[in-house]
Amino acid sequence: MAALKFIQFFKRKYPFLYTSIGSIFIISFCVGFFIFVLRPFGFVNYEGNKIIACLGFSLVTLISLFIVNFIKKRFIKNTIVKWTIFKEFIFLNLVLLLITLGNYFYLSLIMGDFQLSLFYFIYTLFLTFSVGIFPVGFVTLFRYNRFKNNKLGVLINDGNDGNDGNDGNEIIEFISLNKTDKEVIINKVDFLYVEAIKNNVHIYYYDNELVKTISIRNTLKNIENQCQDKTFFRCHRSFIVNTNNIKTAKGNSNSYKIYFNNYNHFIPVSRSYTKAFQSLIY
Repeated sequence: MAALKFIQFFKRKYPFLYTSIGSIFIISFCVGFFIFVLRPFGFVNYEGNKIIACLGFSLVTLISLFIVNFIKKRFIKNTIVKWTIFKEFIFLNLVLLLITLGNYFYLSLIMGDFQLSLFYFIYTLFLTFSVGIFPVGFVTLFRYNRFKNNKLGVLINDGNDGNDGNDGNEIIEFISLNKTDKEVIINKVDFLYVEAIKNNVHIYYYDNELVKTISIRNTLKNIENQCQDKTFFRCHRSFIVNTNNIKTAKGNSNSYKIYFNNYNHFIPVSRSYTKAFQSLIY
């Protein structure tokens, strides 16, 4: 049971983030400072100016992180469907590997008697990961916790932190841009749709078979980006609906009208979303 919860935790949605310019410089400085203070990997034997040499380690790290950001923006962003905690953790470890590789070859250049070898590279990698795995894990959990509690949009969580296949146990947490507002928590099975009006979104949901609404400050784009559940469908520039609660849909290839149980109003499907909606319901 514990193993299942562990697996489900790593499958949770994770924000697709880039490393900020400020963070890149801070991380690069910390790497150089760490090597200057602890002098690992035989650097203690370096006879030149250690401060200048450590600035070189920082520069290699800086370049590596800029390369990683470029790859993530240019290639990874358009190929993933869902970014998860597991993918983020693996990605950060690959970043750590790239930084280690770059600094390992830099060390071989500045150390006159340094010999490149697979054994020593594995040894260097082992030491780096032994130290780096803890901040990598911390950063992963910290970002996830901030995403869950403070960030924009929606999170879908199982009430038992597992997945028993029952949507009735799942909740949706809508988070306001106004940090003084409390989050809105609704059972997924009760959620109907979200409507964007100016700078707010209006959330419609069932409460004892009555349809109620609550408004928070946010944008529909934020909600759409953060909420990747396949049962939620963007049908209009102003609406996202829960397809599980659709009673019927009437219309043709030009447009549709969505109807819910115990609700007299309809939600429009605009022409640009019609084909996607037809593939969803047929």
